[in-house]
Amino acid sequence: MTDSSSLSNKILVNKGGEWRCLWRVLAFYILFFLIASFFITLIAMMRAIFSPQGEAPSPPASSSISLAGLAIERSLLLIAALAASALCARMIERRTLASTGYKLYSGWSWDFLLGWAM
Repeated sequence: MTDSSSLSNKILVNKGGEWRCLWRVLAFYILFFLIASFFITLIAMMRAIFSPQGEAPSPPASSSISLAGLAIERSLLLIAALAASALCARMIERRTLASTGYKLYSGWSWDFLLGWAM
């Protein structure tokens, strides 16, 4: 039994006692998917609550998506990515979010606007 636990330990954990890269990346994608799914469900519930009485909310057609809707969607995906990064950095990597590159510096607003425009 120690051989199988040793083998599974070698597959999951490296010599330094940390999760191997594949498992860390997989954890990030799972967290990102769960957080983004939460936001999608929240938006669907809000659409159902605030739709006119007696009218079932229908999903918008791809040609009718507004610029504001796209901005909200992208903002929620950014928040989901930041939240997943923060959780993975703190819980798996035992690092701060700033050490992963999410840090405010003197020219961050210009870079943010440039990235948003792209």
